[in-house]
Amino acid sequence: MIDFPASPTTNQIFTSGLLSWKWDSVKWIAQGASSPYLIGFDVPGVLTLNAVFAHVFGAAASFPVNFSGSQARGSTNATASPVVTFSKALAASPLSFSNIGTLTFAAGTTTPTFVVASAPSFAVGDTIRGLVTTGDASFADLYLTLAGTR
Repeated sequence: MIDFPASPTTNQIFTSGLLSWKWDSVKWIAQGASSPYLIGFDVPGVLTLNAVFAHVFGAAASFPVNFSGSQARGSTNATASPVVTFSKALAASPLSFSNIGTLTFAAGTTTPTFVVASAPSFAVGDTIRGLVTTGDASFADLYLTLAGTR
C-alpha cells in the first residue's frame, strides 16, 4: 500500500519505489506515465492508387514496432493486395517524407498486416502520411486507428 503525505504542498513530488507522483493542489498525478495517443482515419470509397490521408501531431507521440495494437478494416474484401505506405515528415520540412512502414490487405480479406521495422516517434508538428501505393478495384471504405503513446 502506498502512503501518500497527509498535507502535501503544491508541486510536491512523492516517490515510492520506482514510481513518482506530483501534487497539483487537488490530486496526485503520476509522473512519467504514458497516456494513449490514438489517430483515427476514414478513407471512404474504393481504395484507389495515390489516395492520401495524413495527421499533424499536436503532441509528441511514439508507436510500437509494426504499429502493434493498431486496427484497420474495410467494408469489402480485397481482390488484389492493396498497400498503404506510411511516411513521416518533420515539422521543419513538412513536404519531405520518409517511408516508415506499410499496411497490406491480403486478397480475400478485410484484415491487414502492419509492417514497421522500428518504433517510430513524432514531435509536435511532425506529420504521418498514408499513401495508397497499390490500389484495389474492390476494397472499399478503409478505416483505421493507429495506437501509440505520448
